[in-house]
Amino acid sequence: QLNYSNDLFFKYTLSREDEGSVYARNTIIERVTGIRVKESTVLNPNLDPGIIGKKRIILDVHVKDEQNRHFNIEMQTTCRGIAEMMRFEFYGARALNNQLKSGEFYDQLKPVYQIIFIDEYAWNNRNLINQYQMRNEQGEDESGYPLILRTFVHMPAINDIVKEKEMQRLNDFEQLVYLFENNEKNDILKSKER
Repeated sequence: QLNYSNDLFFKYTLSREDEGSVYARNTIIERVTGIRVKESTVLNPNLDPGIIGKKRIILDVHVKDEQNRHFNIEMQTTCRGIAEMMRFEFYGARALNNQLKSGEFYDQLKPVYQIIFIDEYAWNNRNLINQYQMRNEQGEDESGYPLILRTFVHMPAINDIVKEKEMQRLNDFEQLVYLFENNEKNDILKSKER
């Protein structure tokens, strides 16, 4: 059986330029960030075998939209604690750093939206989606223009949602998460949307 949460399959599914791939990644971006993307371009469509094993972001899908906003979409089936969380922050910082060349000005930076599909519940709730950005102790945003916005999609939570409403009532994003989490396409293919 094909594992839909495999990061190679995930990259293949979202990095192509066919109608289904564009629809899937734009749906993810819109449902997770609230940003309606008209055009999206994958910045790293190819998998370079020469960099496998190195500390590079190779299986994440890096997308730029028509307004030059950057979205990094990643599948993470295992989370190994603090080191993994540090890696997420590092990838966000690196994606931000990669936007400028020497001599360019910081006001040219565009926000980086990290969307991380993770195969576990959040440590403090059972939400499907949890969004994070830097805040102080009172919960106030560090900046009115945050540059790194990290969102986790906690895939096991989709099973809680399915228990609350019928499979046929899942929206397109929820169906995609269900597919990634459960590797079952038959129920999804019977729905009206797909």
